[in-house]
Amino acid sequence: MTRKPALWIILALLGLAGSVLAFRLFPVAFPILSVDIQMDRQSALAEARALADQHEWDPEGYRQAATFAHLNPAFQTYMELEGGGLEELNSIVREGAFTLYAWRVRHFAEETVEEAEVRFTPEGRVYGFRLRISEDTPGPTLGTDEARVLAVDQATRDWGVEPSLYELLESSQEELPSGRMDHTFVFERSDISLAEAKVRLRLGVAGDRLVQVTHFVHVPDAFLRRYQETRNANESVSLAGTIVFVLLFLVIGGGVGTVHLLRGRWIQWRAPLVWGGVVAGLMALDQVNNLPLSWMGYNTALPEQVHVATLALVAVVTFVGGTIFLALIFMAGEGLMRLGFPEQIQQWKIWAPGVANTTPVLGRTLAPYAVVGIELGFVVVFYLFTSQVLGWWSPASALAAPDLLATRFPWITAVGTSLFAAFSEETLFRAIPIGAAAILGRRHGRFWLWIWAAVVLQALVFGASHANYPQQPAYARVVEIFPTYVAWGFACVFFGLVPAIIAHYLYDLVFFSLPLFAADTGGLWIDRSIVIAAGLLPVLVVLWTRRRSGGASTVPDWALNRSWRPPAEEGVEAPTAEPPPEEASPADEAARGRAGRPLPAAGVLGLGAAGLTGLAVWVSGIGTVDSPRLAVDRGQMEAEARSALEAQGISLGEEWTPLFSVASERPLAHWFVWEEGSEDDYRNLLGDFLNTPNWRVRFVSFEVPPEERAEAFTVGLYQTGRSPRVTHDLPEGRAGARLPEEEARILATEAVELQLGGDPERIREISADENVLPERTDWTFTFAATEGYPLAEGEGRFMVRIAGEEVVGVGRFVHIPEEWARTWQAEESKRALPSLVPIGLLIFLTIGAGVLAIVMWARGHLETRPLRLLSVPVAVLFLFTGINEWPNAVGVFSTTLSFGNQTAMVILGVGLGAMLLSAALSLLASLGHTWLREPRTRIFRPAVAGGALAMAFIGASQALSRLGPSQPPTWPDFSGAVTFVPWLAVGLGGLIQHLILTSVLLFLLGSLERIRSTGWTWAGIPLLLVLGFSLASYPPGTTWLFWTGGAIAVAAGIGIFWTICRRLGWAVLPGAAAAVVLLGLVETGLRNPFPGAVLGACLGAAAVVVATLRWTREL
Repeated sequence: MTRKPALWIILALLGLAGSVLAFRLFPVAFPILSVDIQMDRQSALAEARALADQHEWDPEGYRQAATFAHLNPAFQTYMELEGGGLEELNSIVREGAFTLYAWRVRHFAEETVEEAEVRFTPEGRVYGFRLRISEDTPGPTLGTDEARVLAVDQATRDWGVEPSLYELLESSQEELPSGRMDHTFVFERSDISLAEAKVRLRLGVAGDRLVQVTHFVHVPDAFLRRYQETRNANESVSLAGTIVFVLLFLVIGGGVGTVHLLRGRWIQWRAPLVWGGVVAGLMALDQVNNLPLSWMGYNTALPEQVHVATLALVAVVTFVGGTIFLALIFMAGEGLMRLGFPEQIQQWKIWAPGVANTTPVLGRTLAPYAVVGIELGFVVVFYLFTSQVLGWWSPASALAAPDLLATRFPWITAVGTSLFAAFSEETLFRAIPIGAAAILGRRHGRFWLWIWAAVVLQALVFGASHANYPQQPAYARVVEIFPTYVAWGFACVFFGLVPAIIAHYLYDLVFFSLPLFAADTGGLWIDRSIVIAAGLLPVLVVLWTRRRSGGASTVPDWALNRSWRPPAEEGVEAPTAEPPPEEASPADEAARGRAGRPLPAAGVLGLGAAGLTGLAVWVSGIGTVDSPRLAVDRGQMEAEARSALEAQGISLGEEWTPLFSVASERPLAHWFVWEEGSEDDYRNLLGDFLNTPNWRVRFVSFEVPPEERAEAFTVGLYQTGRSPRVTHDLPEGRAGARLPEEEARILATEAVELQLGGDPERIREISADENVLPERTDWTFTFAATEGYPLAEGEGRFMVRIAGEEVVGVGRFVHIPEEWARTWQAEESKRALPSLVPIGLLIFLTIGAGVLAIVMWARGHLETRPLRLLSVPVAVLFLFTGINEWPNAVGVFSTTLSFGNQTAMVILGVGLGAMLLSAALSLLASLGHTWLREPRTRIFRPAVAGGALAMAFIGASQALSRLGPSQPPTWPDFSGAVTFVPWLAVGLGGLIQHLILTSVLLFLLGSLERIRSTGWTWAGIPLLLVLGFSLASYPPGTTWLFWTGGAIAVAAGIGIFWTICRRLGWAVLPGAAAAVVLLGLVETGLRNPFPGAVLGACLGAAAVVVATLRWTREL
């Protein structure tokens, strides 16, 4: 049938007709925004430079970056759905009342606070600016009226603002540490009616200088919440598709299918690795290609080298991680298709010499071009019909995307993204399920039933997984995609995966490159030519091969799947696995104990002394005296929280759901006070201007209308004698009073005295921020304490929030000087970046080890007893932990998102986490057992010896860390307090830590042993260094020299530990891991951070001891 010319003629005509139809009807079918781009990037940069010179803006020696971006997507959505529709929106944009898109040009300099940003409309008109000025820059103190006049005059004279169109809405002021007074004024246009949306103008004054002119539209929060409710339906469909995809396609199809292929030696790895590297390489190049745009988000507190190095690191991770991921799925997908469809052409040989010049390959290459035309025509007709007839909604878009042109090589983004989507999605959604169905059908019968069920399922799952696009109704994407991908599933069954990959690639390339061809900008002919060449590359390869070698009518038999044969076994003798240990009698146990080689007296004394010394060093570092503690449990907290609310006249019904959490994070203020003050200063400020761990009970309701879900009551319950602190969040549309500034200030001052314990005579007002809402006016006041704050730098401050005439929130905090915070950020970035490199290497090595373990397991070379013993218990432990931590998970749920979706995400995360952790630990442990099977001298009571050895190294590590800069006292982990059963959280946590640490130790020392067995012992040094730099502590204030020396010391310590374990026997490893975990549990018990912690620590310690003894016997 496929050889008949009539079929090809019809296909070509349909493809041509679809392309013409898509071209002609595209503007009708797809809503297009009114965007007339007359200014290009170079013009925007030049105009911004001229403005900077004219107004003498800082910083000097600035760099420039520019982006063409959407200013307010929420406003566009509001106008399309509730504000009058797309025509009304385009009318407003054409009249110049507001622009949706704008050029943003940023002027900045490295490690400089001052920067400027200018905005231009697409037509090239100046559309506002913003200057950032350091809080330490001095300036005069103007009154509110004087500052407003200055702002309006300068905005009218220099920035084209028409003051008669605006009415003053809000005014706020803030006193800076330099003594300068800054003002912000918000005006609103009254001549434009956009339903509930409001066109506004923000003017900013710093001292006596206009520093901001910003045009914006305020979109009501009620709409955003209603819109999110409709988006929740999209997310629900997408989540359902994702769950099916992950479980059926990825885990069962990909994971189990790969094991099946490995057992039969049906895996090809070279071609998948090459193609994975090519695709991932393009994606990595795209990261580097976006460097010019990335400067828009550059934090000037950081050195520029850190920004560039971070981008380079992301590119490397993208390449390495992408190559591994793509290669793995390519191996699985291609292998399943090869095994399931023996009559098809081998995927990796379709363009090989002698194959690419055949007529079947020509058809499989040309057909996608015609089918893409048909698909484009179908999509245009689909959107035309659903929008015009059924009233379905899709957001409007602008064809132009000048940001694509800001990159050095715009074609890389279009080609790389298209290639990645085509290869990965066709493999995951087509090859794996259809190939697996073919294998199952051949094994269990009813072949075609399996095939067509898989074809339908993959189309549904693919459509559902992509349903998170902002479209209405929620199933629109499924309906759109389903027929197309049923057709491509059909093609995959009869013609293989390559035609589907080509078609998917071409389709995406058309849409991703549209801005490149729609732009009215010169100098793009090279990029356009490369995109066209990339699109024609598949057919050019085939035509070139046919011209060089001549055409052939049939594919040679050796290129078909049925001719592929597994490679012969390599001539390596597999290690013989030891038989599983039999149950020993008491006599055997006694004999084994006597057979265990006792250490010499000097060895016993040395090991014991080292262990006791390390234990003493560790004990001396435990800080239990000032360790914070939560005295009551979750149930008592709810009762106390409701009592605190009732004390304020608030009674909540059953429709209010309490969500629990423990606020135990230590923000930057803790480090600031610790470094700039004394230890006494730090302790005195704890519980005052510095937070301490506290319960937070948040009462929310998921049952009320979306716009009302913004209301929440949060009660902070403290253990330091402070009274409960209640925060009330109100919906934006809730009615309330409109207090004048002076009345609001009096109310705020009273709150400082009554709720925060401050003295009104000893505070100084810092800022007063006004927020005018449709039915009320809100205020936020900030005051500085003139007494009670002991440091010379920074300030202790009070904050009061008022909604209408109700005080809805109060708080204390430390204001950190801007320059100190920026210096900290710079140092933090310098610490973080070098630490991430070895950690990333270690992660990739671990992933590689997991893959190697699967290969060895499939080929019968892996010691599988640890796999059998660990996999199920670890999964069960993790599942129990996830169930127990449900209150912790639900405590951070958002009322803007669907409760069901958030619940499903937690369940999916726990389930996948259990599977992945179970598989990873059991595979790593099995790999370690396999590589450590070489008989070693066993010693008497190896668990005790391992514990002593570990304590010695823990003590050495503690002593080394004390040579570095001092740090604030550590806090215990409070997350277990929020669980259903707190003591179970502590106990299970300790046991899981022990299993993880033992598995990792076995794997790492096994890796070193494996390297040593090759005769290349020196090759273990890089691994030791990676481990050293990954584990070395690098706290704030640490010099590079100290960190490097510490990392080398840690690496040397691991090497010494390895050497000692080789002499003592690998049976000491579980005991060594147990010592680390047991000391942590002892510390938890001593600190007793929450009720049940002591019991949990005891039970966890018992479980760890049992697990240690059991595992020691296995070694």
